[in-house]
Amino acid sequence: MPIIERDPWRMQYFENIACPDDVSIPTDDEHAYELFPKHRWIYNKLLVCDTQGLDVCVSNS
Repeated sequence: MPIIERDPWRMQYFENIACPDDVSIPTDDEHAYELFPKHRWIYNKLLVCDTQGLDVCVSNS
């Protein structure tokens, strides 16, 4: 199955999902980060907010 899942108990959610064998679908950020290096910017939440024109309040607490 092309769905990459680290927690076996969650595989039940994907049992009846059709997906081509040549497609990889990671369900966790760390797998997606490793598999798709060109798209790592999407994990920079501040950058994503900036591209959407959202104000970000950063707190150190």
